[in-house]
Order: sequence, then C-alpha cells, then structure tokens
Amino acid sequence: MTRPLPVFALLWLALVPGTVFADPAAAEQQRLEARERFYADDYAGTRASALAGLQELGDDESSPLLRAGLLQWAGLGANALGDVTTAQSDLEASLRFYRQAGNPRAIAAVLNDLAAVYGQQSNRTQQLAVLVEAHRIFEERGETRGRAALANSLGNYYAEVGEPAKALPFHEQSVALRRTMDDVIYLADGLQNLGVTLRDLKRDPEARVVFEEALKISREAGDEEGLAGCLTNLGAIAGDEGKFDEALACYQEALRYDEADGYKSGQAILTRNIGTTLHRAGRTGEAVPWLDRAVALSVELDDPERLASAHLERAAVHEALGEPAAAVTDLRAAMNAKDRLAEAARSRSLLELQSKFETLEKERQIERLEHEATERKLALTRTESARLAAEQAHSLEQARRQTAWIVAAAVALVAGLLIVLFFLQRRTSRRLARALSELSAANRELQGLYQRKSEWLSFAVHELRSPLFGIDGLCAEYEAGLADAPKTTVSQIRQTAQRMRSELDAWLETERREQDSTLVLQKSAADLGTLTAEVVERHQAGARAKQIALSFLAEAPTPVSVDARRIHEVIDNLVSNALKFSPPNRRVTARTGVAGNTAWCCIEDEGPGLQEADFKTLFEPFAALSAKPTAGESSTGLGLHGARQRVEAHGGELTAENRPDGGAVFRFTLPLADMIVAHG
Repeated sequence: MTRPLPVFALLWLALVPGTVFADPAAAEQQRLEARERFYADDYAGTRASALAGLQELGDDESSPLLRAGLLQWAGLGANALGDVTTAQSDLEASLRFYRQAGNPRAIAAVLNDLAAVYGQQSNRTQQLAVLVEAHRIFEERGETRGRAALANSLGNYYAEVGEPAKALPFHEQSVALRRTMDDVIYLADGLQNLGVTLRDLKRDPEARVVFEEALKISREAGDEEGLAGCLTNLGAIAGDEGKFDEALACYQEALRYDEADGYKSGQAILTRNIGTTLHRAGRTGEAVPWLDRAVALSVELDDPERLASAHLERAAVHEALGEPAAAVTDLRAAMNAKDRLAEAARSRSLLELQSKFETLEKERQIERLEHEATERKLALTRTESARLAAEQAHSLEQARRQTAWIVAAAVALVAGLLIVLFFLQRRTSRRLARALSELSAANRELQGLYQRKSEWLSFAVHELRSPLFGIDGLCAEYEAGLADAPKTTVSQIRQTAQRMRSELDAWLETERREQDSTLVLQKSAADLGTLTAEVVERHQAGARAKQIALSFLAEAPTPVSVDARRIHEVIDNLVSNALKFSPPNRRVTARTGVAGNTAWCCIEDEGPGLQEADFKTLFEPFAALSAKPTAGESSTGLGLHGARQRVEAHGGELTAENRPDGGAVFRFTLPLADMIVAHG
C-alpha cells in the first residue's frame, strides 16, 4: 500500500499535470515481490513487479541501489521469458546503477547474470570479460558462495566453447568451495556440472562416481529437479556402456520427476532418450511411441533444435522397421526444423548488424550536430565582428561631423577614438593569436592522424605478405601434385602471387620511412597459445613448400590481456623469419607456457643462427642480418624492430639467442591476466 500524499502535493499534482512523486517504500515492496515471483518460476510476474517498482521510483535519482535491483529483476524475468535483447538492456542499466552505488558484491552478481545473456547471444568475448571481472571481485572479497558461483560459471563458459580441459579446474574449485558450505543442494548442482565436464573429457568412470554422489545427496534432500538431472546423466553413461536396461530405468525414473514438476523441456529430452535406447537395445517397435511423444513435446515447446533431433531419431526407427515413407516424412520434418534454426540464426545476425548500423548512424548524427554547433558559433563570431565594424564606422562619421563645427572638440574626439581603436586592435590581435593557436593545434592533430595512417598502411602491407607467402606455397603443392589439370593456369596463379608480393615489398619500402613507434592498444582477454596456434596453422602451407616441419606445443594455458592483432603480428613475424632462414628438411618449433607471473612464447629454428655482429643491430629499424633467406625471399628489416615495440608496449620483453646445436631461438614474454595471478 502506498502512503497518502500530503495536501500540498495533491495541489501540485492538480496544478502541474504529469508530475510523479517517488515512493521508495512502495518500490522496495515491488522489488521483494519480484524476487519471490522469480523463485516461484513466475517470470512474467517477476518482470511486472520490477517494472511497477521502477514506476514508483519515477525520476528519483536518490536511490541508485534500489533502482539497480529493480532493473536486475526485470532483466532476469525478461531473460527467462526468452527476450534476450531486453534482458541485456535491463541488466547493463542495472550494472551502471550498481557501479554508481559502489556495491561490489551486487556488481559481481549482475556481471554473472550478464554473462549468461552474452552466452545466449554467442558474444563469447564479452561473456568472458564480465566473468573474469566478477570472479576477481569475489576473490578479493573472499566470499565463498560468490567464488563458487563464478568458478562454476567460468567452467560452464569453457565447456560451452568446447574447451573442457580448461573448464575442469574451475568446476573442481567450485565443488571444493561448495563442500565447505552448509547447502547440500548447491553442492549436488556443482557436482552435476563437474560430472558433465568429465564426460566431455571421455572420463566416464570418474563422471559416474560424481553423478552417483550427487544422486545420493539429491535423494536425501528430496530434490526432484536434481534427481532428474543426475538420473539423466547416469542413463547416458549406462547407454554408452551398452547397459540398456540400466539406462532405461534411469531415464524412466527421471521422466516421472519431470512429469510431476511439469517440466516439458526435460520430458522432451527423456522421451527421445528412451526411444533411442530402446532402438539401440533391439526393441525398435517399442521405440516409436516414445519418439512420437518426443516429437509432440518439441512441437508444443516450439523448440526446432529438439524437434529436428526427435524427427531424425524417429526416421532411423522407421527405416529399421521397413517403413521408408514414414522415414522420408520424418527426414523432411527434420530438415524443416533445421531450416528454422538457420533462419533464426540469420535473423539474429541481421538484428546485430542493424544494431551496429543504428549505433554508427547515431554517432554520425552526433558529429553532424557538433559540426552545426561549431558553424553557429562561427556565424555568431562573424556577426559580432560586423557589428563592431559598423559601430566603429558610425563613431568615425560622428567624429567627422563634430570636427566641422568645433576644432578643439574634434581633436579631443579624435584622441578618444584613437584610444578606442588601440584597445580594439589589441583585442583583435588577441583573437587572431588565439585563432592561430587553434589552427596550429588542428594542424598537429592532422599530422598525428597522417602518422597513424602511415603506420596502419605499413603494417597492413606487412600482414598481407605472409598470407601471399602461404598462397604461393599452396600453389606450389598443387602444381607439384597436379595430374590432368592445366598446369599453366596454376603457374600463372603462382606468378601473380609472387608479383603481388613484389609490389607490396615496394610499397612497404616507401612507407617505412614514415614509420612511427607510437602504438594504440585495444586490449581484450585472449590465450597466447591460441594466438600462436592460429599463426602456425596459417604458415603450414609455406612450410611444406620449403619441406620444413612446422609444429606447435602449448605447455600450459596462457591467459593474457593483449591487443590480439598486435600480438598476431609479433608471432607472424617470428614464425615467418624462422621459415625464411631455414634450409629444407629442418624443423621450426613454436612453444608457449607460463613462468611465474608471465606467459612466454618461443620460436626455435635449425637455420644458420645469428652472428655476433647481428646481436648489436638485431632489433634496430631496417637491420640487415648476416644470414640470407634460403629461398630468395625478400626482407625489409622492419619486422623485428616492430615486433619488439609491440611486445614492450604490452609490458613484455623480446629476446634472441642461438641454440647450442645450431639455429636461433626468439622468445618473448607477456604479463599473465589477473585471473591466473589470483589463482597462482
């Protein structure tokens, strides 16, 4: 119930239509109702209560924490209802108000919620960034539940992107933290996530032990939702082991729990699993009714992904039963469902492009408005100058008229006018000096833009040379192994690639004189091993063309915060040089790892190595080394200098040395990301 308004407020409302008075107490009541409705699975009610609370607050800016909480529940409700775009908008607004209120724990909680939304949008970069920030906050605060939740979320992230090996330590950490808490259902939930990761790693015996522990906890706690999840996973393990009776028993018990709870999504999965297991067990005739239920539930849920899976499984059963017409019907239905999935993906991509376009359009509108404002200021300045000139002319005319009547008065007036002119001239001179200063600043800014342009062009050329080298290598392989295809065409392709490389070398030679060492970094979370693997893969064709064995070894995960494009350039330069100076039938090895609080990358070759004189000028601009490329490749001398600049700009170090048994070793280091440092 809202409090009655005082008389003066009622009078104000009568006099000023549209006035809204904030009622924080009523807004807080709506926040509590939104929370209760969310945990009662009433997601539409959750959002309605949260929006009602925001309406109670009106434009009041004195309660940022309350407003943030209402926005958070509104976003969670929208996400549960499938409106991911609205959920993102509400949760990002909630995050801004939590930051304004200075509540670290709430900031970490809403970051975790945002991570789930970004994950649904496949925005993996943003998802990992918010998870790492939330994890750091809870680690610094030492909150067990928060640390357990964020470790679990990070594990889920790496599992979703197909890296279960990275997910495993986070899920293990989450379970270890949950064991110290007095919340057995929370522990069982963490054990299930750990079990799923172990299954992804093909470690089914360990996964079975974990799921059985979670099942025991869920039975003792009477948690039917947890029981259904554990039984579903244990059924999958039993089915993979060929224990079909055990798998069916697990699936059917889990189905009873989901039916009692009204959980249609779980029912769709389990009925399909039962039908699949019966088919695998040779009881194909019994599988059809179960798969019919799976199809019907998927249609009711309007879930094209599950619908496609159910139709495909039923098609296989119909084919096994000798019913080709029914099998074809199911296959067509499965293709239609997959088409819907593809269309939905295209729609999401179009929406993302539209959003980006609208953002750019707004930026252009802002620039246009700023330009118009500047023009108006200049117009006002010109008008003011014209007015001053008119006033001056009028004063002179008056002086001439007065001179004709009284000479003495004219002399005095002329003297006064000279004084006025003196001050006007001083003011004009100051304005001119200020205008010249502004022009000089604008000129400096233009020079800076030109220098950045030159840097971009130079390194764009440098980056294009390596892909062309790869094209050259592929063409050479194709030409060498070609049987009946026209070799002339392939040779022309290779000649064209070589000519393009020559032209780019000439462009780089022209641009390098204007090269500037200033770097602007755009950092984001990345893995140094992943970056290195990408570069090594890109050079495989060129390596094969020179009969060089190019390999990569990641000794440990190497999370870093870097400008990925710049570090790509560094690794590309080092690998390209190693291939360039290595004779045929040799090895080039790239390795990454961790030493202390730094990640390192090492490129080793079996070429001629470095002479003593090379070490003095190795990283200087346009340095010429004593060794020459083994296949006549060109060398600009710019790469190692630019590589060291990029590494040092990231706070790292690039060094070189000779291998004892021949060849050179180039190694650079980068600071590890905060997350790894915190874990040790």
